[in-house]
Amino acid sequence: MNFYLKFLLSSLVLFLCIAIALSIVGIKVNMSASIPKGIYIKSRKTMEKGDFVIFCPPNNGIFEMALERHYLPRGYCSIGSAFLFKQIAGEEGDEITSNRQGVIVNKVRLPLSKPFTQDALGMKLPHFIAENYKLKKTELLLMSVQNPLSFDARYFGLINKSKIISVVKPIFVW
Repeated sequence: MNFYLKFLLSSLVLFLCIAIALSIVGIKVNMSASIPKGIYIKSRKTMEKGDFVIFCPPNNGIFEMALERHYLPRGYCSIGSAFLFKQIAGEEGDEITSNRQGVIVNKVRLPLSKPFTQDALGMKLPHFIAENYKLKKTELLLMSVQNPLSFDARYFGLINKSKIISVVKPIFVW
């Protein structure tokens, strides 16, 4: 084998080993625009509003459609997607309204929450509609903190807490 091929293979093996080691200790890299891009670490903290979380999307038609349309990256969750990063915008007891004007939590409209009717290719987007709905103990409203194009609760609705893998804390963001 020539030197360059050996170097390439050993670099690939080293990269994979580092990625596996980081994953084992709970390091996650977010490259999506849903929350600030960066390096995060899993936390044992109890979830609460404002926390960043990672979750595996449930097996349902909305997430399957999102995967087919490439709104979600491929990965190891049961539907074939990667886990998603979002922020908890609503939790037990919060009153939410979700309509064509945006998402409202406890009478405050969330910035950047107005849903689009279609994606960049002109395909119709689903909408989560709720009117003065009080979140139950098992339900979370997960939103993007910075991206008006994020595939979040305004499209897929509420997520059961059982789907949350972990709260994540930023180590380094850019």
